[in-house]
Amino acid sequence: MGQQRQGAWGPWTRHDGNGMPVRPGTVVEVFSEEDPKTARNGVVKRVGIAGVDLVYYWHWTAETRATQSLLPIDLYREKRPRGLLQLEDLLVRPREPVEA
Repeated sequence: MGQQRQGAWGPWTRHDGNGMPVRPGTVVEVFSEEDPKTARNGVVKRVGIAGVDLVYYWHWTAETRATQSLLPIDLYREKRPRGLLQLEDLLVRPREPVEA
């Protein structure tokens, strides 16, 4: 139940570098496969908001990976809002009979 109060993470999805695959404002956790020793600021994994603080990370090609100043996003997963989890719980929970 504690996980329902805070929301839950969806599965990891491989990103192809062709733009932002989630709606702006979506809370996502992202991961870059860059070598942590050569990664800028040593950051290879972070949580952010798509389209707000994670904007240019989504666009990359094999050629630009070595030259762009931001780490490319290779994997991402979306945070499922608490309200959605509660709604899903209501839908799968068996309904109790109601006396008239």
